[in-house]
Amino acid sequence: MRLAHFRAEADRSEQRAEQPRVGALVDHAELVDLGAAISYLRGAAKTLEAGWPRAERLRERLGAVQAVDDVVADPDLLAAAEDIVAYFSLHIDRDHPAFLDRGSVALVSPLAQPGNVFVACDRRSLTGAAGEAEAQPGPFPCGYFKLPSSIAGPESAVRPALHSRELEVAAYPAAVIGRRASGVEPQDALSCVAGYLMVIDLIAADVHATEQALMRTSLGVNWPGSAILGPELLTSASGFDPDHAETRLSVDQSVVRTSRPEDSIYSMAELIAHWSLVGLEPLDMVAGGRLIRSPSPSKPTALPVEAGSVIRAETTGIGAVEIMVSASTTALPSPGGEAG
Repeated sequence: MRLAHFRAEADRSEQRAEQPRVGALVDHAELVDLGAAISYLRGAAKTLEAGWPRAERLRERLGAVQAVDDVVADPDLLAAAEDIVAYFSLHIDRDHPAFLDRGSVALVSPLAQPGNVFVACDRRSLTGAAGEAEAQPGPFPCGYFKLPSSIAGPESAVRPALHSRELEVAAYPAAVIGRRASGVEPQDALSCVAGYLMVIDLIAADVHATEQALMRTSLGVNWPGSAILGPELLTSASGFDPDHAETRLSVDQSVVRTSRPEDSIYSMAELIAHWSLVGLEPLDMVAGGRLIRSPSPSKPTALPVEAGSVIRAETTGIGAVEIMVSASTTALPSPGGEAG
């Protein structure tokens, strides 16, 4: 199941403040309005025959769903939503109002209130010390995390960080945590995952290089809009395997980086287990990240981009997200609390 937040095109142009609705993409052409589907089944005379026996006991909770977040953070609701979407796809005529033409809606950020994005990163990618003995991969992944304030959806304006002249981009699939994970073992880690989505990661390389000696979570990776979430969330029940998926990063319609499973040092389960040492909460994300076996000038993990560039990232099985980098920079707060 592919969950998404959507607005009808009329809502997007006339009522931008209206809260996005929750939908499920059933194919490339259609989307099920989950709220409309739930309302229909709640009013059906024979609910047990209406295709949602698992959801019958969750009527009130399903009726209160306002965001994808509500579904992702509750395993029971997630399973019930999958029942409902499967039933509608198989048994309800496509002229039902719950079915919407994909071209009539605009997808926005798939999470309304996302957590942190934990990004694995090879030390050599951070230090520029490729080939130096002290920068060799250690027994566990290092990296950084992007704060919720840095996260935006594909409909957002994407601007470089203030004071930065070196903007880089990387892209990878991320696992969305569905239940709290604290000190889990790799063999149990994927049971904490509710689904997967795409992340475009923007890095102000010069700002980050200046600050990294002091802090990993620097302004160079954490200005507003520096993490773009893909427009849909693929639930874990769909059988997606993050360790056997190819990711393609394109700039201005040219593929500039292809990440393959054999590039990765750690599996997604190992990354989740590692970051769970700090405690992962529902709606946190763990990204495959900038961590490959042999980073080199000919195979960098992040690539430079210019203002005006169109960036597209796509992972087999998840889908694609596309954004354009604005020419203007994002102002950071001044000491007095106002934007500079």
